[in-house]
Amino acid sequence: MSLGHSNQSEPSVYWRKISVLTLALGLAWLLVSLLPLFLVAIPHSWSILGWPFAYAVVAFAVPLAYLAIIAVYALCARRADRDARKVEPIKPSERQA
Repeated sequence: MSLGHSNQSEPSVYWRKISVLTLALGLAWLLVSLLPLFLVAIPHSWSILGWPFAYAVVAFAVPLAYLAIIAVYALCARRADRDARKVEPIKPSERQA
């Protein structure tokens, strides 16, 4: 899929931005996935709504963190797409079906 660039350097900038975004959010996903495993190993006397701390983090915070990761990706990728299209719009004769 072409983003409407005739200049060869522009798509590489776009894909570099998307690659860095994907890598950063992938690391965030890994951290969010592994953090509860380490929290379980540490004894806590804390409780949230009557649940042990580690269980409450897994039950409440982790799904919300996953949704936040997805939202950040969607917003940043949309902005990168919009910025890439502002550089040079696709002409109707150049569009691929």
